[in-house]
Amino acid sequence: MEIFDQMRIADNILSRLEIADPYCIVAGGAPRDWHFGNLANDIDVYYYTNADTMNFSKSQLKKLFPECDIVPLCEVSDRDSNMYSTMPFLRRIWNTEIEGVKVQFIQLSEPQAQFKVVKSMDVSICQTWYKDGKVNFTDNFKLGEVFKAMWTLNGCTWQDKHPKKMRERFPNYSLINEQQLQSMIKRKVLQGAN
Repeated sequence: MEIFDQMRIADNILSRLEIADPYCIVAGGAPRDWHFGNLANDIDVYYYTNADTMNFSKSQLKKLFPECDIVPLCEVSDRDSNMYSTMPFLRRIWNTEIEGVKVQFIQLSEPQAQFKVVKSMDVSICQTWYKDGKVNFTDNFKLGEVFKAMWTLNGCTWQDKHPKKMRERFPNYSLINEQQLQSMIKRKVLQGAN
């Protein structure tokens, strides 16, 4: 499988899911990995629906993806607080596989909360999303590329589960804090002015 294949699968998922939510996106690890020229481990799809029960939510997904075995991973009330604590808009997470690729459908509790979720991701290098055939980036991600650095956000530390995983996954990126980032930006601006 190639990156192009995963992007094609993501496009297919999004076009089908847009019936329920025209603002659905793929966010986090997959777009980041594609940007860096790597295959993604899975595709995380963020979407909103007003389905208020587990059964109704599952039946909506089954209508859009009848060929898939949709398995609940968690409900917001019982989620792993270390893994999803920075994302207050999550409601439910479903696992499935499409064309051999692991997919997580992440149901949000508010319409158009997708972009709030991207900005609430706990490490700067994860603040990416994919829509309409294009990988997009927050300013945090862009600055991280400029400085080959990453930092934690939204009250997380490098000892938390997900940031720790990112630290191990991207050893060529310096680990900085937001104060160090501001100093680096200031130096770059001053160098450009000279």
